[in-house]
Amino acid sequence: MYWYKKAADKNDSEGQYFYAVTLLQQNNLSPEQKSEAISYLKKAANNGDTDAISKLVTEYFDGGNVNKNYDTTIFWAKKLENDWKYKWWANAYIGWVYHDKKEYSKAIQYFSKAVDIDKNPPANTMVKNIPTYTRAALGEIYFLGSGIAKDYDKAL
Repeated sequence: MYWYKKAADKNDSEGQYFYAVTLLQQNNLSPEQKSEAISYLKKAANNGDTDAISKLVTEYFDGGNVNKNYDTTIFWAKKLENDWKYKWWANAYIGWVYHDKKEYSKAIQYFSKAVDIDKNPPANTMVKNIPTYTRAALGEIYFLGSGIAKDYDKAL
């Protein structure tokens, strides 16, 4: 932690990211420590660190160390929407935000983007298969007709 903090304070984005996530892995964090970790994640994210951006998406979606905030989730996820490493993942998270907000047509749009990436993934992507729960959520919307006409063929 000492060296991560030293690097972080020299505006090194990897140092900022690793300091923040190492801090967040500690038990019984005070509100001040959580705030400090999120602050360093934001610094790293603003310096272009995509891992930091993805961690902020998760934090704001889950609300574990910050107040849950869907608008902020989308703000950060949109920064990864076209990133080769996180494209499917960012679109899936945006889809989940709209799913939770019961804006199903938008959820379909983003879940579909995430699933479509699986059809022709970039050669250098770390993730070759979209997680089942993203496909399941898309199928569920079509099956139940959540905000749209039921479509059993698309559900399948």
